[in-house]
Amino acid sequence: MTAKSPAEDILALTGCAAFTILLYDHEQGVARRVYSSRPEAFSARGTKPLAGAPWANHVIRRKSPLISDGPAAIRAHFDDHAAILALGIQAIVNFPLLSGDACLGSLNCLYQRLPSHPDPALAKAVDGLGQAVVKTLETPPSDQGV
Repeated sequence: MTAKSPAEDILALTGCAAFTILLYDHEQGVARRVYSSRPEAFSARGTKPLAGAPWANHVIRRKSPLISDGPAAIRAHFDDHAAILALGIQAIVNFPLLSGDACLGSLNCLYQRLPSHPDPALAKAVDGLGQAVVKTLETPPSDQGV
């Protein structure tokens, strides 16, 4: 039996078509994409402006998940909606990555269709994944191993 990668585990857990991880650079006013399960569609090195972005206001300031279900919601929340919709993405769930009171970034699940009856344990499981990401970010490089 082949071991799954963490990315495969997240895709299986969430049922999403793709996911990205953004870290927020408040000084520069951007969100930096540091991981993409589909780098051919969502570059792992891209940035998004934070100022005035409706999704950023919800996830960063309110520190709560944002569900954008359907093309109208995606258009309302994301400036790059045309590129997102062109890929067949019809729903996005952005989960904040929190460390204490600070929002360090987000785990973003992109769906071709949002599950009609999501697993009730999904938010808890994704929060656990987010906490693991935050712990990794907070661990000094010398302590992370190679």
